[in-house]
Amino acid sequence: GRIPENLAKVDDDDIEFCDKLEKKLDAISVCHEEAKSARDKRRAEESQKRVDAEATAQREAEEEERRRILDDAKMEAEAKPGMMWNRELREYQYLHDPTEESWRD
Repeated sequence: GRIPENLAKVDDDDIEFCDKLEKKLDAISVCHEEAKSARDKRRAEESQKRVDAEATAQREAEEEERRRILDDAKMEAEAKPGMMWNRELREYQYLHDPTEESWRD
């Protein structure tokens, strides 16, 4: 039972093919790991940027609210007699005077 020459050649070719394939898979595995690591890092950075942007927006909104409260307090303090500062409309309005309704009696 001698193995024909060409079958042995096929086996050698298969082994060589498998060796090359294994090397390629190892290389791909390394690349895949690097790509995954880079992607994870990028996602973490993007997530941190979102958190920072939200915190900045929150701070700005709080600062704007503080400014608005201070402005309202200032405007109320500067109201002329018989007038009041309307915070919603952001304007001075005349105070309601019950004596002006005497015509309804």
